[in-house]
Amino acid sequence: MANLKQRGYGFPEVMFAIVVAAAVYMLAVDPYLKDQRFREMKSNYPEVTIDSKILVDSYSSKPEPKDHPRGRYEAEFQIDGKNVAVSYYFDDKNTVTKEMKIAGIPKISGSAQYQFNGSVLMFSEVIGDKALFPEIGEAILVENPQTITMLASKKDGENIQLSRVEKH
Repeated sequence: MANLKQRGYGFPEVMFAIVVAAAVYMLAVDPYLKDQRFREMKSNYPEVTIDSKILVDSYSSKPEPKDHPRGRYEAEFQIDGKNVAVSYYFDDKNTVTKEMKIAGIPKISGSAQYQFNGSVLMFSEVIGDKALFPEIGEAILVENPQTITMLASKKDGENIQLSRVEKH
C-alpha cells in the first residue's frame, strides 16, 4: 500500500498564523484606532458632569479675582502613573494658551479668548484643541500673582496648582 500523508495545517502553523494576526493588529490596527480616538477627544469640548456644573456655578457667584493672572504658569503631576505637565500662558489681551503633555501621548495645545464670570474663566474663540477649554468655563482660584489653582470637583479629578515661571 502506498504511504499516505495527511495534508493540512498542524498546530505550529495555526499558532504562527495567530501570532502574525496579533502582531498585525498590535502594530497597525490598534495604533490607528487609538490615534482616531485621541483626535476625536482633542477636537471636542470636555464632557460636562453634574459635579463640574455645580462647581462652576458656585464659583461664578464668587467675586472676580482682583489680581488677574499674567504670564506663564506651570504644574507637573501624575495621572494613573503617567507624568503630566500643564502650562497656561495669560497675555495682556485676554488670551490664554494652554498646553498639556502626558508621557507617551502627543502634546495637546490651544488658545482662546477669556473673560471672568465671577471666579470662573469663560472661553471663546478657541483655536486648537477644544479638549482644554470647558464650554461651561473653568473655576479658578487666584491666590496671589504667583500662584493660581484650577479647581475640579472631587469626582472629576484633583485641583491643579500652577506656579508662575516667568514675569509678563
